Amino acid sequence: MGELVSVIMPVYNGEDFLGAAIDSVLAQTHTDLEVIVIDDGSQDGTVALVEAIEDPRVRCLKQQNQGVAAARNTGIANARGSIIAFLDHDDAWVPDKLELQLEMMRETGAVLVGALMTYLGPRGPMAARAGEIADGQRTKIAEARLMPFPPSSMIVRRDVLEQAGPFDVELNHNTGPIDDLDMVAKIARLGDVVTYPEPLGFYRVHGAANTFAKFFEMQRGTRYLQARFDGELDWDEWKAANPATSGEIRLDKAKFYYRRAGFAYAGGKWVDAAVSGATAFALAPKYVVTRSRRQMS
Repeated sequence: MGELVSVIMPVYNGEDFLGAAIDSVLAQTHTDLEVIVIDDGSQDGTVALVEAIEDPRVRCLKQQNQGVAAARNTGIANARGSIIAFLDHDDAWVPDKLELQLEMMRETGAVLVGALMTYLGPRGPMAARAGEIADGQRTKIAEARLMPFPPSSMIVRRDVLEQAGPFDVELNHNTGPIDDLDMVAKIARLGDVVTYPEPLGFYRVHGAANTFAKFFEMQRGTRYLQARFDGELDWDEWKAANPATSGEIRLDKAKFYYRRAGFAYAGGKWVDAAVSGATAFALAPKYVVTRSRRQMS
């Protein structure tokens, strides 16, 4: 037995993938854990799936639909562990994920440890990886200029997480789901953030992924986060005073088509993948080359 790890799993209509995600947690070599599934007003069989699990380490909390940030806050408020881990309902971990990250946390003194993750498409694992090495990039992370790894890879000391404050619910309502970027930035201002340098999980890409639907709002919101780094900044006032420039729009489009190419490739839609990739390259060749090298390294 070791430190109790509370695994926070927000879910909305996630019955298709939730079972595999929970199974990957219960299969961890670090067994001193609890799984807190926060059902955010699902209308499918999510609750029944969780309540059918007989392992006493699994709990299901139910709330009206409020969004992922509010669901994460609910989970944290009901957690018992000194270490908090996050896992989206459509992702999954390898069996020694927590064990390896806890060891890295002890050895480095980092307050937050993430990991690389392998992209998982409809046809199985892909060659590309999500995430990059955070070590030595604390300033960039603290300024919200880098989200170094997927939220599903993160473990964080609870005392530091509580010091950073709750996930920003209003931010998500205004800009789309970038509460994780905001939280990681706040944590980086309090302590070191590091990445386990090997894939410790699977980051699923599919048409229902929330970040794809909210892509453009997220890009604008990211620039807002960077602008409010030094203090409070009203979203509406900032948005009115900072219309997107032509260069920002061009880069946002390149990012959109690059991401679209990845989704198409994962789904075996080769023509769409090629066209979207070529469009992204035409819009921002430096971004596409840099991003591709990072994901394939």
